[in-house]
Amino acid sequence: INAEYGERSPENMEPWVVKPRSSDRSIRLMQWNLLADGLSMDGFFVHPVLEDWPGDKDAIPTNDGESVPMREVLHALLHATAEAHAAPEEEREQAEAELMLTLEGYKNKFDTMKSRENMMAVLEWDARWSRIKTRISEVQPDLITVQETDHTAQLERELGEMGYALSRDGNGIHEPAMQSNRSRQETLEVLQQQQIAFLPKYMSTCLQIRLRDRIPEHDLTAALTEMLGADPGPVSVRDAVRSREFLDQGGLAALSKLLVAKGHAEVTEFDNDGVAVFWKRDRFQVERVDLSYELNAVKVVLTERSTGERIAVCTTHLGSGSSNENESARLRVVAAPSCTLDAWCAEPGAASLLAMDANSSPQFPAHKSVWRFLKREDCALGQSVWDSVFDVMGETKPETTAPVSVNKVRGPLSGQTNKIGHHAYELIDHIFFSSELQLDQMGVDPIRFETQEDALGRLIPSLSNPSDHFPVVADFLLNSTP
Repeated sequence: INAEYGERSPENMEPWVVKPRSSDRSIRLMQWNLLADGLSMDGFFVHPVLEDWPGDKDAIPTNDGESVPMREVLHALLHATAEAHAAPEEEREQAEAELMLTLEGYKNKFDTMKSRENMMAVLEWDARWSRIKTRISEVQPDLITVQETDHTAQLERELGEMGYALSRDGNGIHEPAMQSNRSRQETLEVLQQQQIAFLPKYMSTCLQIRLRDRIPEHDLTAALTEMLGADPGPVSVRDAVRSREFLDQGGLAALSKLLVAKGHAEVTEFDNDGVAVFWKRDRFQVERVDLSYELNAVKVVLTERSTGERIAVCTTHLGSGSSNENESARLRVVAAPSCTLDAWCAEPGAASLLAMDANSSPQFPAHKSVWRFLKREDCALGQSVWDSVFDVMGETKPETTAPVSVNKVRGPLSGQTNKIGHHAYELIDHIFFSSELQLDQMGVDPIRFETQEDALGRLIPSLSNPSDHFPVVADFLLNSTP
């Protein structure tokens, strides 16, 4: 990594000033979607950091030996995508077909080995995890809520060395998915019984991508053939691992043994991604851990050791997508008829917090939105750390600049063609809380940009922000605190 590119480039100049606490009684929460290792190599535009980067540090090399300014490529992709999406309904199919051809052309032109090396330098897990731990150490939160953690055993071990816990008594050590053969229900029962504050997605896309991308195809095909008794043909990892026969033949644990025998020892650490809650052991003791697959949520009820005050901490990760249908799907989770998300999170006789990647902004353009639902009058956790910026309808208040928690663009290296050229530049990470708490301050000022053009100059992931989300850090006081 070139020190000039890596340390002094604009993308590494995001302000990161951790504020001192105003009170030793404050409770600091750090909310962060970590960007799963299995999902990280998805063609994000990342600024050049390599020492041997060809051409100008603000340009992208092409397969014909030339280079094009990064802003020029960004603007062209954003324009092509926006133009296709703005086409009249009767022309939409043709416009999207033409967009696919345009994107394929960009991929052929800019998908170079050097760009992939650059992406790896920024997004390789061990280096990212080191920087994530540095941020956590700087913030010194009492509570940490994370999404897209697919190295949970490592987090439990290494955050444990920093004083954090993931299970009630410390004896419930999380076992990566590739080391066991459990159904979805069995997975939930084991985690609940061991009181581990982690809820994985079952046979997650993240795990499937890691298997597909990091194990040679012929080895993976041979292992699946040996397990299932017939050549599956073109490998469909998704179909194979979700089949009843796969579970009956030993599931992921059996697949892991076969792959280890072929020289892939690292596969034993592959895991599903999920959501988790960590807490400071010396400050809190655990009353219980609750898990819900219906809400994709974890809830931990804690008691502060010095005061006996009770606090419930919850986290979830709602589905992605920018359409009204996607928002309706998210609402079906938070407003579930059996039990709404806020009602499930609220703990009688305790202050309650809900920190999440909602994949939905306060300004989401729909009559019914996640923000509006959680800002309704009878919501059990109706206060938000963003109340000074947005009103209950999600409108930005006068004389305020809305912060963002994501600022990313997927480029020609991405496998998600439908997301290439879309500038995700919005606030989708939230912390809601009950009336027993008051927001004292934001522990780190949220990121704001004056213009979208400014934001394009500081895209993430980056060396300084090792995820495609910015962390949200907030300090709370119990209303009983003098």
